[in-house]
Amino acid sequence: MDLSAVSRSRIFKGLSEEESIRVISDLDPRIRRFRRGEFIIMAGDIVKNVGIVMEGSVSVCRDDYWGNRNIVGRIGPGDTFAESYALAGGRTIDVSVQAAADCQVCSLSAEAMLSEPKLTRSLLNLLANKNLYLNNKLTHVTQRSTREKLLSYLSQVAQQERSSDFVIPFNRQELADYLAVDRSAMSSELGRMRDEGILDFHRAHFVLHDIK
Repeated sequence: MDLSAVSRSRIFKGLSEEESIRVISDLDPRIRRFRRGEFIIMAGDIVKNVGIVMEGSVSVCRDDYWGNRNIVGRIGPGDTFAESYALAGGRTIDVSVQAAADCQVCSLSAEAMLSEPKLTRSLLNLLANKNLYLNNKLTHVTQRSTREKLLSYLSQVAQQERSSDFVIPFNRQELADYLAVDRSAMSSELGRMRDEGILDFHRAHFVLHDIK
């Protein structure tokens, strides 16, 4: 089993590759590949392992009773998922994790991670960053209008990328699901903002303009 890709995850920051691989070997690592659209974890599962994306990307989604989807987040290489449920002692998860593209995922025993002193600081940092991520999303979805939600999200991405020219990790339907808005209404609003000179876009590529 090649653990070098796993060792580059943010959770092992501060450890050498050799040291990371030694630690990972004690965490009951299991590596699997998933095709786009496959479910990695289903809502209702009891989660005892922390997942690490090695290749590709996954979506964390919440579906309501009627099948309406809300994308909680998109996770790429080096990032983790299901850690809050797993590190809490193995909780029933209320979201699903689905392959957004063909991907390779490694699962690690959360119980073993908690007994590894070298990971304590990284685990705390990981949970803090996930909390900040969810707070940012809450800021976007609690805006009053579709336009305000879009501008809140796109502004944050531009600030993170330190550029007004960037690519987002969502297609149109996924962006609508992430912001909890109707896709057609969102597309119409994007068109209006383009006509007003606020932004330009092509698929997932956006350019924000200064408004004077």
